[in-house]
Amino acid sequence: MVRSARLGTRFFWIACALGVAACGSVSQSGSAPDGGAPPASDGGQCFGTGIVHVCLAAAPMQPSPTQSGMIDTVTSSACSPTTNTNAYCVIAGTTITITAGLRATGARPLVLVASESITMSGSIDVGSHHTSNPAAGAGADPAACTKGSSPTTDNTAHTSGGGAGGSFTRLGGHGGNGEGATNGGLAGATVMPAAVTALRGGCPGQDGAGASRTAGGHGGGAVYLIAGHTIDLTGTIEAGGEGGDGALQGALGGGGGGSGGMVGFEAPNLIIGPSAMVFATGGGGGEASSNSTAGHPGTDADSTAAAPGGTGGNDNGGNGGAGSTGNPTIGVNDGTSGGGATDVGGGGGGGGGAGLIKAPATASFGSHAAPAPVP
Repeated sequence: MVRSARLGTRFFWIACALGVAACGSVSQSGSAPDGGAPPASDGGQCFGTGIVHVCLAAAPMQPSPTQSGMIDTVTSSACSPTTNTNAYCVIAGTTITITAGLRATGARPLVLVASESITMSGSIDVGSHHTSNPAAGAGADPAACTKGSSPTTDNTAHTSGGGAGGSFTRLGGHGGNGEGATNGGLAGATVMPAAVTALRGGCPGQDGAGASRTAGGHGGGAVYLIAGHTIDLTGTIEAGGEGGDGALQGALGGGGGGSGGMVGFEAPNLIIGPSAMVFATGGGGGEASSNSTAGHPGTDADSTAAAPGGTGGNDNGGNGGAGSTGNPTIGVNDGTSGGGATDVGGGGGGGGGAGLIKAPATASFGSHAAPAPVP
């Protein structure tokens, strides 16, 4: 059964003067044909009343080409010129249709703007993945991230601590301690959803400690959808964190999982179909190694369920913590400590914290989103 939410938010249309740094006042004149946006008087148009507000150099006059494949948000010609910010790659059209897979990477978050509607039966992927090249999703690992206290190596016990998971709106898991030591990484601070004032990606997990450091996972990327009339979602939007790497042999610490990124919606009508799925969950922490055997990597976040941490590679290295879904009742996502007497192990990497999904308060996602959306 399809859920339709009639959102109470107003969608303002503002004329932007070309070549200036900021938008002007809200237009009070002009009527919209067929209930659409008022025509811009100077060829510019501004969209978004929330944390994303973009002014295009020219108002959309035709549908955007069907979006699919790979896009680099720094270099792609699909990014429309804007007059008030260069922080985002903005894809614009009167309508936007996504029926296949669209993968976005690059330093800038992705923004989709349609003066009429966005219809999405395919997928938008700004998540971070071990198997992708590049691995990091669009806008992942921003400078705003705090990394916490890094893990260390205990030269007496000859074991290393696991890296903490990246934090965003939920705390990343702390790294496990190496056998006979107290040296796991401590996760950085969280950000309250209300304190997030710009579209941004999630934070990376810490590297596991040791002579050969074990890479933490990238945070998830960021994407925001704005439509003048309707967003019709029956596909998948993913902004999950990457799992931390498993440690090479030598009692090394596992890498921390990356936190989930960010997804946002703004439209008068938001339709969430029965097959829709939206997630910004954390990646699993990597398993530590023992002296003789390597650990397994944590799982990349690939659904609304918790991404498992790395485990099963050896007996004495600590296991990686699971990624966070934002549900406080589902388990601890810290890495576990190493063990062993002679073949000692390092500490497992912590799981990545959950990211952020923003949507109007009247939108009903049910079990189709993780973490739970907030206005």
